[in-house]
Amino acid sequence: MFGSKDLTITLDKISNSDGAHYTNYDLITGELSFKTFKQISVKSIIVSLKGNSYTSVTERTYDQEKNQYTSRIISEKHNFLIINQQVFPPPEILAVSTSKKHSIMPGNHVFAFQIQIPLNSNNPFCGEKRRKTEERQHQMQSYMEDNLCNANSNPFTYNHYSDGFNVSWGNSVDHYHDFLLPSSFHDSLSCSDGPVTAYVEYHIKGIVKKARFFSINARAKEPFDFLALPDVSLIDQYQTTSHEIIRNSQFNLKREILPFEEFQQEKSLEILIQNEKEKEKEKEKEKEKEKEKGKKNKFSSIFRDIFLPFNSIRKNYFYIPLALQAKCKVPTLLNRGQKFPITLSVTSNLDPDTFIKNGFGNIYIKKLNIQLLCHTYIRAELKTVSPISYITIFDASNHMKIDLTKLERPFGKNYYEYMIPGEYYDFTVPKYLVASLQSCNVVKKYEILITATFFNYLRGEEEVESVSDSSEAKVSIDVQVINDVVPGIVLNQKCNGNHQQQPQDLQVDNTLPSYNQSIESSSAAI
Repeated sequence: MFGSKDLTITLDKISNSDGAHYTNYDLITGELSFKTFKQISVKSIIVSLKGNSYTSVTERTYDQEKNQYTSRIISEKHNFLIINQQVFPPPEILAVSTSKKHSIMPGNHVFAFQIQIPLNSNNPFCGEKRRKTEERQHQMQSYMEDNLCNANSNPFTYNHYSDGFNVSWGNSVDHYHDFLLPSSFHDSLSCSDGPVTAYVEYHIKGIVKKARFFSINARAKEPFDFLALPDVSLIDQYQTTSHEIIRNSQFNLKREILPFEEFQQEKSLEILIQNEKEKEKEKEKEKEKEKEKGKKNKFSSIFRDIFLPFNSIRKNYFYIPLALQAKCKVPTLLNRGQKFPITLSVTSNLDPDTFIKNGFGNIYIKKLNIQLLCHTYIRAELKTVSPISYITIFDASNHMKIDLTKLERPFGKNYYEYMIPGEYYDFTVPKYLVASLQSCNVVKKYEILITATFFNYLRGEEEVESVSDSSEAKVSIDVQVINDVVPGIVLNQKCNGNHQQQPQDLQVDNTLPSYNQSIESSSAAI
């Protein structure tokens, strides 16, 4: 019996970076093939390109009767893209026949198809469950406006504000949000109420609609990866009307001020550190000698240890005002597989001559961490959750020396800066990131978080935490992740015609007489 297991869909490869994904304006070509051993009657054979967006959220409520919390999973599925192509019967048959039943003879059948991926979604009724829910909300709103006279309350407006982002889901039952096709992805996240799932998938679906009543149609599905082209208006804005923004994070480094005579004799900070190291060794030797003396000076040593914290408080300190600065263009675009577009520097309001005179010219970056905060807004049946995932795209722990005596003043600025060399944070944006997107029920937005830890100076390879304090600076910037893709060309198109039929291979039974033998036997009988 002919069924879904007999249906096969094969997609042709495309000339892109890996030959495994498609993008906007790509022409998907392939063939739908099946084999039947007897004549079948069908209404039509249709090949469809579909794009679905699925979300599921765990809702947790308190049951007063049972005195416990109960959980249920609510979900939404939106078919935002549907393109159908009828491959059988062909147009030449439909032009001369009005019959709703068409026969397909036994044998192997191959139907070629080609569908172009558009730029935007095309199905205004993609969420039937959402539409019915919104109709109920619309009726509730009308009731409240008529009976309660409260025009300010609008339960149908869905705006979610978090971390500076604004997500709008629409404000009318008849409103259809035409959006750019999102890239395919699959996320399994967690929230306070429970697990959350969101994914976008694309596939080619073939269906053979049978003409007989109560007969099950044969179906087949072939999924594929889709990477969306970046928004053209966004690229134009970046290339023409973009402007540079600066994000600063101020911090202070506290250092002990040594006697003035030592600064006059030795202005080099490295020499001071070496002398300090020798003085500490001498102090350790003196402590060992005191331990050997025994209980003679026990009272004096206890008295000295009691007042030791008070003596350390009396030390004088010098605060160095600094700032971590990040420069980038707006809109800030992170192109997958490309270089990191943000430049980093250390700035100060102090003149570099100040650091030359007092010997405090060197500071060190102990650690530089760059994280990508992914804000995923997920909606299912009017319930919205926004889990945040942290993706570390760069982490460096090697120490880097910054000479503050080499600060330079940018043109037209009232501060001095030291550009951190790009080699220190030389990396490319990972390709596994999902591009920023917005669909009917899923929104993805990104934020860059740059964290740098600074130290005053080093003693060999170890930090001098007893003499100098560390400071941490954080800078955050809203960014958009885009795909570095271009439309491809089909490489191996297998089928050029619309329909190819190969006759079924019949096995000849040697025990039966052939046609010539039958003629001879019949003539002999006459």
